[in-house]
Parts: sequence; structure tokens; C-alpha cells
Amino acid sequence: MFGFSTYSELSYSESSAGQSVEITVGVGSLTLTALTPTVQASVNVTPGIGSLILNKESVTYTITVQNVGGANKYFVNGVQQSLPSSLKRGSTYKFDQSDSSNNNHPLRFSTTANGTHGGGTEYTTGVTVVGVPGQAGAYTQIVVDDNAPSQLYTYCVYHSGMGFGATISYYLAPNLSIGSNVTPNVGQLNLTAIAPSIRSGVNTTAGIGSLTLTGLQAGKIHGVNAQPGKGSLTLTAIAPQINVGGIHGAFPGSLTLTGKQPSSNIGQQITPNIATLTLSGKQPIAGSGFNKTTGLGTLSFTANVPTTNAGLNVSNGIGNLTLTGLQPDFNNDMIVYPGTATITLTGNTVTLQIGVNETAGAGSLSLNAQQPTIASGNVIPLNAGNLTLSGKQPEWNENEIALPGTGNLTLTGYQVTVIDGDKIVVGTGTLNLTGLSAVVSVQVNVTPGKGTLTLTGKQPTLLLAPGGNGGTIYVTDNRTFYPNKQNQKVA
Repeated sequence: MFGFSTYSELSYSESSAGQSVEITVGVGSLTLTALTPTVQASVNVTPGIGSLILNKESVTYTITVQNVGGANKYFVNGVQQSLPSSLKRGSTYKFDQSDSSNNNHPLRFSTTANGTHGGGTEYTTGVTVVGVPGQAGAYTQIVVDDNAPSQLYTYCVYHSGMGFGATISYYLAPNLSIGSNVTPNVGQLNLTAIAPSIRSGVNTTAGIGSLTLTGLQAGKIHGVNAQPGKGSLTLTAIAPQINVGGIHGAFPGSLTLTGKQPSSNIGQQITPNIATLTLSGKQPIAGSGFNKTTGLGTLSFTANVPTTNAGLNVSNGIGNLTLTGLQPDFNNDMIVYPGTATITLTGNTVTLQIGVNETAGAGSLSLNAQQPTIASGNVIPLNAGNLTLSGKQPEWNENEIALPGTGNLTLTGYQVTVIDGDKIVVGTGTLNLTGLSAVVSVQVNVTPGKGTLTLTGKQPTLLLAPGGNGGTIYVTDNRTFYPNKQNQKVA
């Protein structure tokens, strides 16, 4: 079933043709090394304070030299000038030159056929040379770089025509399959490949250790339960992905997806508690149907286009939720509860779209950009927190409802606008619009209660139908407006 295993304390049992395997690692380590290392269905892996590692291949080739037609040639495992297979990126290959026939024939790598004899140069990336060829312990080793060229060549430093070609290919995927239970505790669980994957029904508990998937397409597929505890769960790839139906509890640890397109898809539930959940990449996406509870921790999206899609429930607790990028975006039907925490969207064009319900609680909700916008149809109760839109053109679109309670609602920029049909209710808090052209437009209902509404700028304007319950509306240039007088305007 497995390519290779090393251990200090290991019990292993198998039944039903590999469908029920139990692997228990005490204080030691379990290493599976093969082209396709696989932990199959219903596997229970408990490394204790050891480690479970699914590695890329590590191969040793025996090099000898023979005279063929009057010329010396390298032989690999007894075969003239030929490797039995390609070299896999990220894998380790040792070319053993201990045999006495290797005397005065040091093996090297090049990107050019026949190496320096063919006009090329020595390739040294990941290459280690040990000992003297022809003597015990001598070898040349290469750990194939992820960015290595598709073809390398070996050559003898002193003699032309001895070497052979080495095709460079990608490594096949290690998998943890259906029904696996992985508990590294204070150890480590590492899957490293082009497409490392933890599949449906897997229960992953890192304890105070770490669980790492590294590859071009690191994926956790639906039904995965990941609980890194005090440790960390890291997916690092061009397209790391947590797919449908996963439950992720970081507790005091951290959950990190890093890559060009990190994605958390439909139906996810993420609970880092006092931990950190971070998606970093060009286009990190939290897809529809998400439930994110950061507790005491931090939920951060950092990218050119970070997006939180429709149907998300984001509960920050006393933590922070931050989207940072050129175009951070909250899409429709979002529910955001920062509690005593902070929600921040920072970028050139920051948008809260239609149907978003934001509850800042005792925390704060901030949009900082050249064009921060809250689209039509949103309800934003501030309670004891703060809501701030800062930029050149901060804007509230029509049919918005703002309830700052005892908090503060502040729009700051060159052209601050609250557009037609908006309802702004200031309880015991403050509503401030500050800009060159601060405008509260037609049919706006302003109810300051015990709070304050202030417009500050060269052209502060309050249009049509302000109304209230005993508070005061203030406009600059010594003009004061009272909430029970209708049709007041500063032109």
C-alpha cells in the first residue's frame, strides 16, 4: 500500500484490502514516500507528539562507469546513459559514485547537453556534491527546484560524451481520502505536492502542531473538519481552496490560505476563536453560504480583489475583520456582526452592496478608499460603535437606513453625499458629513433624538423633510436647523 515508512514507535494493521487501516505513531514519526503516497479510506492516523509526513520521492541511483567502443559512459543502475524515470520537482535524487569505476569522473548537471563540453555551464540549483568519486560515500545529489527547467543533462567534468539526459516533471498528488482521521497533536502533518488534497469526510485535528498543504493546487474538499487547536492550518498554493461543507475551528491557532487565488467556497463554517484566519492572494474569495466566527481573533483578506460573496454570516466577536485590496467588496445578502470588534475595508474602490446588514455593536465599521460606497437597500445599525466612510467621494445610495444609536456615523471626503430616499436615525450618537460638498438629499428622514447631525463644508446642504424628536441638527456658517421645522435648506 505504502512506498516507504520510518518510525520509532509504530503500530500498523490492515484489513479488507486496505479499506480499514489504523496507523498509530507514538513519540516517533511516520513517513510515506512514493510517487503517489496515499492514506486510504477509514484511516486513523495518530502521531501523538511525533509527525506524519507524506513526502515526495527520495531516490538513490547507483552510478558506474564502463568503456563502450573505446569511450567511457555513465551507467545508471546498470543501464547505459539512461534514467529509469523522470525527476520530479521538489523530490530528492542521489547519484551514488562510490564505485571505484567513478574515479576521475565527477558527475555534474547542466541545462546544455554534454555540459561544459557542449558550450554550457554547470547547473547548481539544489545540487550538493559530497566526497571523491570512486571512494566510499561519494555522491552528487539534487533536490529538484519547483522552477527547474523541463530538461537537465548530466556530464563528466573531465570527459566529453559520458552523460545522460534527465527529464523534469511534476510530482503526483499525495491524498488523505474519505473517512480519514488525522491527529498530529504536538507534531506535524505535511502534504507537499502539485495537488495535495484532503478529501471528503476527513477529520483533521492539528492540536498544538501544524497541518500544512503545499502545492500548486492545495485543496480541502467538502465535508472536511479541520481543528488546528493551538497550532496552524496552512494551505499554500497558486489556487488553495477549502470547498463545500467544511468546518474549520482554529481555536487559539491560525488558519491561512496563501496563493494567487485562495478560495473558501459554499457552505463553509470557520471558527478561529482567538486565532487568525487569513486569505492572501490576488483574488481571495469567501464564497456564498459562509459562516465566519472569529471570536477573539482576526479574519483578514489581503489581495488585489478580496471579495466576500452573497449569503455570508460574519461574526467577529471582539476580533477584527479586514479586507484590504484595490477593490475589497461585500456582496448582497451579507450579515456582519463585529460586536466589540472592527470591520475595515481598505482600497481604491470599497463597496458594500445591496442587501447587506451590518451590525457594528460596540465596535467600528470603516470603509477607507477613494470611492467608498454603501449601495441601496442596506440596513446599518451602529449601536455603540462607529461607522466611518473616508475618501474623495464617500456615498450613501438611495433607500439606505442608518441607525447609529449611541455611536458615530461619519462620512469624510471632497463630495460627501446621502442620496434620495435615505433614512438616517441618530439616537444618542452623532452623524457627521464633512467635505467640500456635504449633501443630505431629497426625502431624507433625519431623526437625531438626543444626538447630533452636522454637515461641514463649502456647500453643506440639507434638502426637504428633516424631522426629529427633540434633538438638534447643526449646519456650519452659523445656520442652525431644528428637527421639527420642515423644508429647511442651506444653499
